[in-house]
Amino acid sequence: MLRTCAILVLASGALAGCAAQYQGPTQADLDAGIRRDIQIGKELCAGRFPISPRTNHVAQARCYNEYFDAVLLPRNRHHDLSALVNAKRLALAEKADQGNLTEAEVAAQMAETITYVTGESERRDNSSAQTQAQINTALAAQSSANSAAMSVPNTFAVPAANPCPVLVGGRCR
Repeated sequence: MLRTCAILVLASGALAGCAAQYQGPTQADLDAGIRRDIQIGKELCAGRFPISPRTNHVAQARCYNEYFDAVLLPRNRHHDLSALVNAKRLALAEKADQGNLTEAEVAAQMAETITYVTGESERRDNSSAQTQAQINTALAAQSSANSAAMSVPNTFAVPAANPCPVLVGGRCR
């Protein structure tokens, strides 16, 4: 019985160690999941609304925008940039259905928009990281200053009040 208990304790300790070491998905895992979901949305909408010259561009764009809003937007930090991409996708689709843009022109303009949005997203993320680093530096400096101030004797300290306010016969009362 004692041997069985010892084995169970060791096994549970080993399992607890494994569980404590798991840190969750990496950024690469998250990015791969997003790319996979983007591809799924594109294939889903292309299957439902096949594009041909002057046909289904708007329907496919609306389908993908709805898919994006439902599946990808909750994982996106910059909703305004996503709204910009969705609006641009729909505007280009309308022009393509009207015959004012070719498929190649639509693809080129979408690539430009996505490049802009990616750069803006990275700029915002880097700015946030830089701001957080500045805050951390300021907090560390403040903490050091507080520690230094606490280690220096206070020459302006007021002596403590007499713990015995009334002396009667040399004794505290």
